Amino acid sequence: MRMARDEDAKAVTALTCLCFGDAYTTEEEISGFISCDGNRLYVQYDEQGLAGAILFLEEDRQKMTENLSIAPEDYDRIRKGFRTLHHKFSVVRDDLRGKGMMTQMLDEALGNIRKEKVYGAVFAQAWIKQGVIPMERIFQRAGYVPYRRQIRPWWKYENRSCNICGGRCKCDAMVYYRTVETEQIQRNLPMKELMVEAKSENLGALLAFLNEQLQEIGCPKKVRIQIDVAVEEIFVNITNYAYGSDTGKAVVQFLYEREADRVEISFIDEGIPYDPLKKKDPDVSLPANQRSIGGLGIYMVKKTMDDLRYERKDDRNILTLVKLLSP
Repeated sequence: MRMARDEDAKAVTALTCLCFGDAYTTEEEISGFISCDGNRLYVQYDEQGLAGAILFLEEDRQKMTENLSIAPEDYDRIRKGFRTLHHKFSVVRDDLRGKGMMTQMLDEALGNIRKEKVYGAVFAQAWIKQGVIPMERIFQRAGYVPYRRQIRPWWKYENRSCNICGGRCKCDAMVYYRTVETEQIQRNLPMKELMVEAKSENLGALLAFLNEQLQEIGCPKKVRIQIDVAVEEIFVNITNYAYGSDTGKAVVQFLYEREADRVEISFIDEGIPYDPLKKKDPDVSLPANQRSIGGLGIYMVKKTMDDLRYERKDDRNILTLVKLLSP
């Protein structure tokens, strides 16, 4: 098996259209795929001519999120800063189907791609047979880990004939695979920490620090806004009350737990002991002029975060916000 050259375009086009229908692609399009350095089009020949072809497209963030209907934050979380490929198609000649040719070619192609160490994820359409995705074994042998499965009928072609499925492609899932190395990078993200003076003018620097971490893990925009509001409330309380008329430090620790897909943000100060969770929630059913003063901010934090924890340890207040990134 080798990478395709310009002279392979005609044969690849003919074989692909034979499998998926005449309208699937054109020789001009295949030539364009071959000429793009980021794409990977592999071909295998035997004594009868072209035996099979496999195409992986390198696509940028905009194309991946638009063409494959992937949420931008999900795409960022999956690729983890690496370049990504989209498994466009795998085809073999009719007389070679069921003889292991496709598996052999995919094994070799994925092995070659992983050796390049620049691609962190592959997006692949897949068939599901009796609840199992056969292609998954091939990816796992090559050192890829299934990160997420999107189960749904994937392709519906109009005005196209398909010799495999009679006009409707059987691919009914999109699976996002990541290399083992990428998985380890995300699983082992270290805790990040920022120390600032507990002064209101440092709120901007604190939010910038946290938003950088949230963007790195692909945090959804709605969740990021909720976290920003909660962080502002907690930090302002520290600046106003923790040290009285004195000044002191505030430490913020950020931890992303990959398995649970959640973030934990801890606020640490050495001010007077205070557990905000003990404060009684305001009665929001009352008119504003009848409610007791204070408590609404921490109440809103409780409502938007998935968990809040407080402890007094080593003469320090430690308040931790917990937020899931996905439902």
